[in-house]
Parts: sequence; C-alpha cells; structure tokens
Amino acid sequence: MSLAPLMGLNRGLQVIRNITATALHSFHPYRQPPCFQEIHTFDSQLGRPDHDNQSEVPDSKTDDVFLKYMDGLSPTSCRYVVHYKEAVRERQRMRLFTTYWELEETNRLRTLLTSLYAEADLEFRRSEQET
Repeated sequence: MSLAPLMGLNRGLQVIRNITATALHSFHPYRQPPCFQEIHTFDSQLGRPDHDNQSEVPDSKTDDVFLKYMDGLSPTSCRYVVHYKEAVRERQRMRLFTTYWELEETNRLRTLLTSLYAEADLEFRRSEQET
C-alpha cells in the first residue's frame, strides 16, 4: 500500500491546522466561484467514490487548486473535509481488505474442491479395481 495518499493527507492536515490556527477566514463576498475543472479537481483530491479509480498522481497544480479551494472554506468546513478524507481513506482500506479476503476465500474454495476431487477420484479408482 502506497504512503503517497497518507503524505498528501498529512500535508492537507497541516495546511488546515494553519488555517484554523490563525482563525482568519479569507472569505470575500466578491470572490469568483471556482470553475467546473477546479471543483472536479477538488472532488478528486477529496477521494469521492467516482474518483477512486483514477490513476493520476497529484501534481503541484492539483495541490494548488485543492489548497485554493480549501482556503475559501470556513474553519468548520475545513474540519469536515478532514473528517471526510479520513472516512474515504478508511473505506478504501476496507475495500482493500475485502478484496484480499475475497481472494483468500477463492483460494480456500479451490483447495477444498481439489481435496474433494482427489477423494472422489480415489473412490472411483477403487470401485474400478473391484469390478
């Protein structure tokens, strides 16, 4: 499991702590709303389910868009973003474990079926020898 998402989360947490520590909110009533592409980038950085399968590696431009978007949020919303990212990470971790156990289940089923086949084959060979 790669540590890159965790390092990105730690950087985001540090930025959020800095934002909330200053208790200054950079809200401006005439700030231009983010464009569709910036919202899409922010959503993908959050780890929303429809963006989970992207293989893009965040670059500095992506990080800048994410941090710019975060800068426009209130301290309360920033905390909620952190909580949300923790939940996304936990869901991804659980999905990884589920996949592992599905593979383990399949391997154990194969072992069982191989054993049953060997027993049935042995029984069949015995019955063939008796006749």
